[in-house]
Amino acid sequence: MKVFNYSLCAGLAISFGLYAQQEKNPAFQIKNNSKFPIAIKLIQQDRVLKIKGEDLVEIEPHATWELSSLDISKPTMMELNYCKSKDNCPALEKKTVTVSLGQKKEIRSEKSLPFSLMATFEPNKTIYIKWNGKTIKPQTGRRGKKKTAEGYSLENNVTTDDITIEYYS
Repeated sequence: MKVFNYSLCAGLAISFGLYAQQEKNPAFQIKNNSKFPIAIKLIQQDRVLKIKGEDLVEIEPHATWELSSLDISKPTMMELNYCKSKDNCPALEKKTVTVSLGQKKEIRSEKSLPFSLMATFEPNKTIYIKWNGKTIKPQTGRRGKKKTAEGYSLENNVTTDDITIEYYS
Protein backbone atom coordinates (compact mmCIF):
# COMPACT_ATOMS: atom_id res chain seq x y z
CA MET A 1 0.00 0.00 0.00
CA LYS A 2 2.87 2.40 0.79
CA VAL A 3 4.41 1.80 -2.66
CA PHE A 4 1.07 2.69 -4.27
CA ASN A 5 0.78 5.88 -2.19
CA TYR A 6 4.31 6.99 -3.09
CA SER A 7 3.66 6.25 -6.76
CA LEU A 8 0.39 8.15 -6.63
CA CYS A 9 2.05 11.12 -4.91
CA ALA A 10 4.93 11.11 -7.41
CA GLY A 11 2.48 10.91 -10.32
CA LEU A 12 0.41 13.78 -8.98
CA ALA A 13 3.51 15.88 -8.36
CA ILE A 14 4.74 15.31 -11.93
CA SER A 15 1.29 16.05 -13.38
CA PHE A 16 0.95 19.20 -11.30
CA GLY A 17 4.45 20.29 -12.31
CA LEU A 18 3.66 19.84 -16.00
CA TYR A 19 0.35 21.68 -15.58
CA ALA A 20 2.05 24.54 -13.74
CA GLN A 21 4.73 24.72 -16.44
CA GLN A 22 2.06 24.96 -19.18
CA GLU A 23 0.22 27.65 -17.25
CA LYS A 24 3.24 29.94 -16.98
CA ASN A 25 3.94 29.93 -20.72
CA PRO A 26 2.35 33.05 -22.20
CA ALA A 27 0.14 33.01 -25.28
CA PHE A 28 1.70 36.28 -26.51
CA GLN A 29 5.20 37.70 -26.25
CA ILE A 30 6.79 40.62 -28.07
CA LYS A 31 10.44 41.66 -27.93
CA ASN A 32 11.12 45.29 -28.81
CA ASN A 33 14.58 45.00 -30.37
CA SER A 34 14.48 48.57 -31.69
CA LYS A 35 16.05 51.69 -30.22
CA PHE A 36 12.76 53.53 -29.64
CA PRO A 37 9.67 52.72 -27.53
CA ILE A 38 6.57 51.11 -28.99
CA ALA A 39 2.95 51.18 -27.87
CA ILE A 40 0.77 48.17 -28.71
CA LYS A 41 -2.95 47.51 -28.60
CA LEU A 42 -4.37 43.96 -28.86
CA ILE A 43 -7.73 43.33 -30.53
CA GLN A 44 -9.90 40.19 -30.71
CA GLN A 45 -13.40 39.98 -32.22
CA ASP A 46 -13.44 43.75 -32.86
CA ARG A 47 -12.82 44.43 -29.15
CA VAL A 48 -9.74 46.09 -27.74
CA LEU A 49 -8.36 43.98 -24.91
CA LYS A 50 -7.89 45.94 -21.71
CA ILE A 51 -4.52 45.30 -20.08
CA LYS A 52 -4.57 46.50 -16.47
CA GLY A 53 -7.43 48.80 -17.44
CA GLU A 54 -5.57 50.39 -20.36
CA ASP A 55 -5.93 50.05 -24.14
CA LEU A 56 -2.24 50.62 -24.91
CA VAL A 57 0.81 48.89 -23.48
CA GLU A 58 4.09 50.80 -23.71
CA ILE A 59 7.23 48.75 -24.26
CA GLU A 60 10.65 50.31 -23.85
CA PRO A 61 13.54 49.63 -26.27
CA HIS A 62 15.20 46.22 -25.83
CA ALA A 63 12.42 45.07 -23.48
CA THR A 64 10.10 42.05 -23.61
CA TRP A 65 6.39 42.05 -22.76
CA GLU A 66 4.11 39.01 -22.49
CA LEU A 67 0.48 38.11 -21.83
CA SER A 68 -0.79 34.74 -20.64
CA SER A 69 -4.54 35.45 -20.76
CA LEU A 70 -4.82 35.86 -24.55
CA ASP A 71 -7.27 33.38 -26.14
CA ILE A 72 -5.27 32.07 -29.10
CA SER A 73 -8.28 30.18 -30.47
CA LYS A 74 -9.48 33.56 -31.81
CA PRO A 75 -7.82 35.62 -34.55
CA THR A 76 -5.73 38.36 -32.96
CA MET A 77 -4.80 41.81 -34.25
CA MET A 78 -2.09 44.05 -32.86
CA GLU A 79 -1.75 47.75 -33.52
CA LEU A 80 1.85 48.85 -33.08
CA ASN A 81 2.87 52.52 -32.84
CA TYR A 82 6.58 53.21 -33.29
CA CYS A 83 7.73 56.56 -31.93
CA LYS A 84 10.88 58.45 -31.01
CA SER A 85 9.32 59.38 -27.67
CA LYS A 86 6.11 58.90 -25.70
CA ASP A 87 5.22 62.56 -26.33
CA ASN A 88 5.45 62.10 -30.10
CA CYS A 89 3.26 59.02 -30.62
CA PRO A 90 -0.04 59.94 -32.29
CA ALA A 91 -2.25 57.33 -33.96
CA LEU A 92 -1.83 57.79 -37.69
CA GLU A 93 -4.67 57.26 -40.16
CA LYS A 94 -3.42 57.82 -43.69
CA LYS A 95 -2.63 55.56 -46.63
CA THR A 96 -2.65 51.83 -45.92
CA VAL A 97 -0.50 49.28 -47.74
CA THR A 98 -1.02 45.56 -47.04
CA VAL A 99 1.98 43.27 -47.40
CA SER A 100 2.72 39.73 -46.34
CA LEU A 101 5.88 39.11 -44.34
CA GLY A 102 7.07 36.76 -47.07
CA GLN A 103 7.41 39.73 -49.46
CA LYS A 104 10.48 41.96 -49.48
CA LYS A 105 9.66 45.63 -49.01
CA GLU A 106 11.54 48.63 -47.67
CA ILE A 107 9.37 49.99 -44.89
CA ARG A 108 10.26 53.15 -42.99
CA SER A 109 13.34 55.01 -41.89
CA GLU A 110 13.77 56.78 -38.59
CA LYS A 111 13.11 60.06 -40.43
CA SER A 112 9.50 59.01 -40.97
CA LEU A 113 8.76 58.33 -37.29
CA PRO A 114 6.22 58.07 -35.81
CA PHE A 115 4.27 55.48 -37.78
CA SER A 116 1.76 52.73 -37.06
CA LEU A 117 1.04 49.25 -38.32
CA MET A 118 -1.64 46.63 -37.79
CA ALA A 119 -0.58 42.98 -37.64
CA THR A 120 -3.10 40.14 -37.92
CA PHE A 121 -2.20 36.69 -36.55
CA GLU A 122 -3.89 33.42 -37.51
CA PRO A 123 -5.65 31.63 -34.62
CA ASN A 124 -4.60 28.50 -32.71
CA LYS A 125 -0.92 29.39 -32.47
CA THR A 126 1.18 31.11 -29.85
CA ILE A 127 2.30 34.60 -30.82
CA TYR A 128 5.97 34.97 -29.93
CA ILE A 129 7.23 37.83 -32.10
CA LYS A 130 9.97 40.42 -32.30
CA TRP A 131 10.03 44.01 -33.59
CA ASN A 132 13.28 45.35 -35.05
CA GLY A 133 12.16 48.90 -35.87
CA LYS A 134 11.05 48.01 -39.40
CA THR A 135 8.96 44.86 -39.29
CA ILE A 136 7.52 42.08 -37.12
CA LYS A 137 8.97 38.59 -37.34
CA PRO A 138 8.29 35.36 -35.45
CA GLN A 139 10.84 34.52 -32.77
CA THR A 140 13.07 31.70 -33.98
CA GLY A 141 14.97 30.61 -30.89
CA ARG A 142 18.67 30.67 -30.23
CA ARG A 143 21.13 28.59 -32.19
CA GLY A 144 18.54 26.34 -33.75
CA LYS A 145 16.78 25.53 -30.49
CA LYS A 146 13.00 25.47 -30.72
CA LYS A 147 12.56 27.63 -27.62
CA THR A 148 12.51 31.33 -26.87
CA ALA A 149 15.27 32.87 -24.74
CA GLU A 150 12.88 32.43 -21.79
CA GLY A 151 12.46 28.71 -22.56
CA TYR A 152 8.97 28.79 -24.14
CA SER A 153 8.41 26.20 -26.88
CA LEU A 154 8.23 27.48 -30.46
CA GLU A 155 6.62 24.27 -31.76
CA ASN A 156 3.20 25.94 -32.19
CA ASN A 157 4.37 29.50 -32.82
CA VAL A 158 3.17 31.71 -35.68
CA THR A 159 5.24 31.65 -38.86
CA THR A 160 5.72 34.40 -41.43
CA ASP A 161 2.80 32.89 -43.38
CA ASP A 162 0.52 33.36 -40.32
CA ILE A 163 1.14 37.12 -40.09
CA THR A 164 -0.27 39.89 -42.28
CA ILE A 165 0.83 43.48 -41.76
CA GLU A 166 -0.72 46.77 -42.84
CA TYR A 167 1.62 49.77 -42.61
CA TYR A 168 0.17 53.25 -42.12
CA SER A 169 2.12 56.12 -43.62
